Amino acid sequence: MEQFFQHLDKIDRPYPLEYGIALYNEVIKHKPKVCYELGSSWGFTTCAIAKALYDINEGGKLFSYEIDNRRVNECQENLKRFELDSICKVELKDIFSDNFLGFECNFLYIDIHNNGDKIQSVIDKMENTKLIYFEGGSNIRNSVCKERRVSTFENLNYDVIFGNDSRHSFGKLKR
Repeated sequence: MEQFFQHLDKIDRPYPLEYGIALYNEVIKHKPKVCYELGSSWGFTTCAIAKALYDINEGGKLFSYEIDNRRVNECQENLKRFELDSICKVELKDIFSDNFLGFECNFLYIDIHNNGDKIQSVIDKMENTKLIYFEGGSNIRNSVCKERRVSTFENLNYDVIFGNDSRHSFGKLKR
């Protein structure tokens, strides 16, 4: 396991390694069968979620959407490098397009340059999903949202799971 995280640490991303470890542990704790990720970027969180599903070894799958084709390709390469490409499918998709109808899953992770409005727009399409995690949510991230003049996470009902005193945080919606 330690070797996996040492290699995961080499993937470009804005988060500390501990962020990926915390996300991995959330997947291990809940043992979801069908996971979705919105915003795979280069694959740091994608690989952490896929590795957890692999380690659970109950046939879980991850479907990840990204809007940038270059990042889709890089993410797919990282999954192959870790031999996790059979667990995860990464697709080029704009989730804010009119033809995106949502999906059903047990576990959802959202990292799409988040702010409160973006998270809410996804939540509105995900009625039956109990476990929804999102990048952001700490007091510092709410301050960043205010500086950027975008909606904060403060109107959402959530707990900060990682990074309560950090710009790099993630939360879990209470449902």
